[in-house]
Amino acid sequence: MKNILVYPASQFCVREGANEGDELSIATDVSLNDIYVLQPLSRLQRLSIRISDAGLIVDPRTEIGNSSNAVFIDSRLIFISDVGETIEALTLVEVDENQLINNIFFNAALRSQPWPKISTDRDRYRNPSGKIRTNGMRLFRKGDPHFNT
Repeated sequence: MKNILVYPASQFCVREGANEGDELSIATDVSLNDIYVLQPLSRLQRLSIRISDAGLIVDPRTEIGNSSNAVFIDSRLIFISDVGETIEALTLVEVDENQLINNIFFNAALRSQPWPKISTDRDRYRNPSGKIRTNGMRLFRKGDPHFNT
């Protein structure tokens, strides 16, 4: 069993941008110019997972998530603060037995300040069969010389 400290996606919301008011979602639903902020009183919670033949599974001893549901790594996101500090975060998606999204979590060391999303990297993540797949989606803010591909 492994414990991962995560925030529920509901605690990390768009403060300004096309998706204003929305919580963090899967990579295909986020916009590059959205500015996210960690909600006041947000706290990291323990997501306990175990590895099984079926992949990553939520362990019954978890603090957050639903026991026995599958967990997938959706994407790696990169955020930049207004002072130029970058933070990488993994977006984890919990799905039920019908493969419907039950929860979205993210793992990052964030403080309560605005975080514009500058990159989405879904080039490498594990699919339900456990194999690494590449889908070639990498987004960067146009004109930012530090994040050119």
